[in-house]
Amino acid sequence: MRPVQCCVTIALAVVIAPPTGPGMAQPVASRSNSPWNVLALGGKGEMHGAPVCHALAYFSKSPLRLDFDHDFAGENTADLTVQAKVSLVGTVAGRKVFKVLQNVSRHRAAPAQPAMKILLVERRPGEFCDIYQNQYAYDPTNEMDETAILTINGRQVLKTYETDRQTWFIAYWVMGNEGPVRLNTDALDTAISSVSPAGARPFRGAVEVSGTDFTVRLYRAESGEKPLGRLELKLCISGDRLVAVSKRWIPD
Repeated sequence: MRPVQCCVTIALAVVIAPPTGPGMAQPVASRSNSPWNVLALGGKGEMHGAPVCHALAYFSKSPLRLDFDHDFAGENTADLTVQAKVSLVGTVAGRKVFKVLQNVSRHRAAPAQPAMKILLVERRPGEFCDIYQNQYAYDPTNEMDETAILTINGRQVLKTYETDRQTWFIAYWVMGNEGPVRLNTDALDTAISSVSPAGARPFRGAVEVSGTDFTVRLYRAESGEKPLGRLELKLCISGDRLVAVSKRWIPD
């Protein structure tokens, strides 16, 4: 099957974040539009940091170097033990992608801290940049963690998805000439709303895709979980957006 025709010009979004407070043991906030900025998610919300690029081994050491969410505020590196698991996710547009999971324990009695998930993309041989990290404390009985490289209409897309069925974190990137570009999914919400029939409950779920074809089930607004039908979308990448190039409603 031939891929759907779609514009693939890459655009970069400017990301501005407030400065960090004085004396805090955390990375520098971002004030630039560098594609290598860090997207950090945690209990305090979404944060953006300046590029953090080093050899791979750097990201298996002290969590204080990457603590955007202040989870380890006031701690000393000597008081912490880090167990890090590093795994190769694959290659996107010739750049290697690694996932690092850091589990941190203290040498003294104290409340447990959340694990840290880090996604690294190769900027040049031997140098990797932290483009994403998750510091959220999940309900471990429901936690799901996915990192994958998808193909959407012939383009490689890096995906991260974490949830405990109460909180959802999801993000997608393609690789532009200058580095990673995070995809905006707002157009898919608009597409779903535009095709939803009268009487359908508004779609408020996570836009969690796995390829070119994306299916959304809709339910009757007045009858709880009674199904109404499904919406099938074909997806494409246009600049820095994930968009629907075709839509089909199939009633139950």
